[in-house]
Amino acid sequence: MSIRKLDQGMYQIDFTWTENGRRRRLRRQFSGSLKDAKKAVRDMRNLARVGSLLQKEEPRDEQSFDWFAGDWMEVYVKANNRPVEQKTKESYLRVHLRPFFGAMRMSEISRLDVERFKAEKVASGLAPGSVNHLLKTLRTMFRCAMDWGIVSANPTQGISRLKDREDKWDFLTVEESEKFLAAVPTPWYPLFLCALRTGMRQGEILGLQQEDVLWDRRVIRVQNALSGEVLMPTKSGKSREIPMMTDLVEALLPLRGGESPFVFPATDGGPLHRKTLQRPLNTAN
Repeated sequence: MSIRKLDQGMYQIDFTWTENGRRRRLRRQFSGSLKDAKKAVRDMRNLARVGSLLQKEEPRDEQSFDWFAGDWMEVYVKANNRPVEQKTKESYLRVHLRPFFGAMRMSEISRLDVERFKAEKVASGLAPGSVNHLLKTLRTMFRCAMDWGIVSANPTQGISRLKDREDKWDFLTVEESEKFLAAVPTPWYPLFLCALRTGMRQGEILGLQQEDVLWDRRVIRVQNALSGEVLMPTKSGKSREIPMMTDLVEALLPLRGGESPFVFPATDGGPLHRKTLQRPLNTAN
């Protein structure tokens, strides 16, 4: 048995026991205090002694949202989402979804409950786009619950999205771009020039490999992106090629054939961390 703190207000219980000569294991995540986690372990141990722990777990229509969320993270999210997306969904559950739905039975959560959740988040001042992301996560959870035979209906069905504010893109002018590049610390110039000349996403630039710079054709092949510390296929799953302007070719040439597989490596040869970019950005701005 072990209790591991995952994040503020989140714990994971890993409980093993023997029943009818067979070794059993349950791993669950839930929100609460360490005291609550220890009490849950005591309850599980008592149930295991009388051989009823699995029986308690089996009535799927009685599963609470809190218990289901732990299974969903372990079985679905970790298998289908990038590391960054996993952290986002864990945050959604911990900060928003579990505090509201946690004790409710999955089978008893109604469309009205979802509308109340939506109204509460709007009243709290959460941005419409953020509320929509939460509803999308909740919808995915109930779709999985239906596939797994835990609920017979999806209470998020028919819940309307909030009208999101239109994003206003503020592009740099040519003059602003040149002024920015002139202020960037010299070691960072090739990276930020690459960003401005190619329009690549941050994760794509940080994950750019030496083999993806096709010098003979003067193009950059974008097929991977850095997600956390893991190199993953691009978000679309498709690769694309971007022509290199002459100034970019000249800036990248000194980086050609480095010991690291990354074009823009950290000092240890591994990938740069996103936070590392903040200092040169602040200097240039």
